[in-house]
Amino acid sequence: MRTVLTFIGAYLLTLLVALFIAVELADFFRSQEEFIAVLLAQVLFSLIALVTFALAYRFAGHARALGLAAIGLGLAAVLLEELPALGEMVATRSTDPYTLGTAHDLAITAELLVPAFVLVLIEWRLLRRRWLAARKLDTASTWPWVTMSVAGLVLCNRLTFEIVSSAVRQAPDDMLAAFWLKVSIAVAALVIGIGIMERNMRRRRLARRAAQNVAA
Repeated sequence: MRTVLTFIGAYLLTLLVALFIAVELADFFRSQEEFIAVLLAQVLFSLIALVTFALAYRFAGHARALGLAAIGLGLAAVLLEELPALGEMVATRSTDPYTLGTAHDLAITAELLVPAFVLVLIEWRLLRRRWLAARKLDTASTWPWVTMSVAGLVLCNRLTFEIVSSAVRQAPDDMLAAFWLKVSIAVAALVIGIGIMERNMRRRRLARRAAQNVAA
């Protein structure tokens, strides 16, 4: 029963997170009615991910199988984004056909892939932890999950998207472009540094725990 509740909770949580990110991206890119097709694709992908993880969970002999399932889902998300039928559905719902092109394609790609990758990552982590706990195995990980979670909360909003866009484009008429580039580099370096520190702390904790188990 606990496993079923874990699956339900993981699905609802990851779907809400993915849709929130997709909406923030749609707001940033000023998507209109074509975003309905993106939402439908996100819900479809979330169901595919749920079924894939359920099969991997049921038949996995090692937790690595869930990781392989996550990698496969990431590839599936890329293939889904490249489907001609999806492109046609988005195009037919677009209220401004003149926006169709490189920039529009980039927006749709971001709205599809970024939420999908986040969905897979979170769901993999939650279900992997449950798989290990159900078999009374160590659930500890060296992944810097706290840093990743905080960084995700900070990054996934329109203000951050605007800043990163300004830093990357370096438009001649954007007087703050150079400033935002320096800020973006500094923040990225800070996040990476904190992530490395958290990972090292987790590794030392696991090493101490392993030493204590050997001594016992």
